[in-house]
Amino acid sequence: MKKQFCYAIAASALILAVGLGCKRQETGGSTTGDLATVDGTSISMADFNDYLVRMPSVEVSAQGRQLELPVVGSLGLQALKELVQQKLLLEIAKDEGVYPTDAEIKKELDYRTKTNADYVRILMNQGFAMHQIQEDLRLELARNNIVTKGVTVTDADAKNFIKTHPKNFTNPPSVDALWIVVKTEKAKDAAQKELASGSSFQTVAMTYSAFPNAKASGGKFPSTDLSQIGDPVKGWLTNTPLLKPTGWHQVQGQWLNFYINSRTPAKPMVVDGDMIESVRRNLALQKGSQTTDLNKRMVDKLKSSKIDIDVPFLATPWKEASDRLKASPTPAR
Repeated sequence: MKKQFCYAIAASALILAVGLGCKRQETGGSTTGDLATVDGTSISMADFNDYLVRMPSVEVSAQGRQLELPVVGSLGLQALKELVQQKLLLEIAKDEGVYPTDAEIKKELDYRTKTNADYVRILMNQGFAMHQIQEDLRLELARNNIVTKGVTVTDADAKNFIKTHPKNFTNPPSVDALWIVVKTEKAKDAAQKELASGSSFQTVAMTYSAFPNAKASGGKFPSTDLSQIGDPVKGWLTNTPLLKPTGWHQVQGQWLNFYINSRTPAKPMVVDGDMIESVRRNLALQKGSQTTDLNKRMVDKLKSSKIDIDVPFLATPWKEASDRLKASPTPAR
């Protein structure tokens, strides 16, 4: 896989090409003033730099899998593209009369804090300031409001969906286990000797396991959802008595041993007002997406908008990508 990524244009996803031959840009730009204007509304360099700081990785597709990888090279054009998209999305929301107000943002923030008391704390620990949390909510609500405009889904509809799709609302069987992973039979024998001498399974796992972060994690097996664990591991975790080790098993050249702390059988989720509201919202989005092609509207808006790029090292690649997009057919639904 190449160490630096070119961003190919894809009209359906509004992904604009860098057009720089995958070479990192060394040309500097102004750190003050405006980066661009979208239909007369400015995107400042402060907005640009602030957004870049919050983007530690990119999503790429490799060998049929979606991967999240650390950023290599400049993210300038990608950040510019996304900021322009955000401005256009909010413009569409205004055009439709569904632009989220500050009062609606506060109401949504209160709702999310009610359903998850740690909602704000977790985001702030990730480096988000309160105004960033609020603006991200504004974008999410704008997108949802556009898609669900004119759509009606009631609590009764949500309750009926929950009733008729019980598997979707069942907590899967789970397991809490420790594990030891060693790569050689010699290491396996040394770990087993420690277990036989009376050392706790957790202590041996933290000392001998070759799994990354075994010590920091206390030897915890990272997967808990039994429905997502494949055989033969699932069988060992399911059939071994509680508070007992599974014994050593060789898998793909490594030796594994598990210790079962606890198991929880599958059980229905508690249906409360928060779940009903969450299901109602999802059903509305699904229903709205069948009649509202937001992607097409975004492409059309991008093609019709006047967008001036004020930073020289981004102006040329933006223009090349924008020209290709405007010359391409409007994506089919």
